[in-house]
Amino acid sequence: LEFTATFVAQQFHYVGFSVGFDDTLGDGWFLIGRGNQDAADNRVFARPPRSLGSDVSIGTLTNQQYRIDLFKTIIKFFVNGTEIKNITTNPVPMHVIVSDYFGPGSLTVDSLQISQYKYSTEGNYTSKVFDMGRVVSWGAFEW
Repeated sequence: LEFTATFVAQQFHYVGFSVGFDDTLGDGWFLIGRGNQDAADNRVFARPPRSLGSDVSIGTLTNQQYRIDLFKTIIKFFVNGTEIKNITTNPVPMHVIVSDYFGPGSLTVDSLQISQYKYSTEGNYTSKVFDMGRVVSWGAFEW
């Protein structure tokens, strides 16, 4: 999930992945935004579930490009292309959410893009072996 946004000094403004907003959800969110910070606090946070760590300050309320990479066993948070935090976990299925729950003032999301996992360009592949049950000569191979 990649997005460009400007957060305001209000509580519970988020963009990210979540199964909901109930505090009892356990490992049910990976968000960027503001929790219950005081309005005088002008920071934006990467918010993993409480069971996986505490919020990490990742910038201020200025317009920034954010990204959350959700992999099978790791979550990565980015600001302006720089990785800020990663968490090893096994996430549950989630939805993309945008929330400006408290007002006045609004969260502004200028762009939001959801992309599939970027597969590695490196790796090894071992071809499957088929056994004819007897010795045979190769014929023509076409691709």
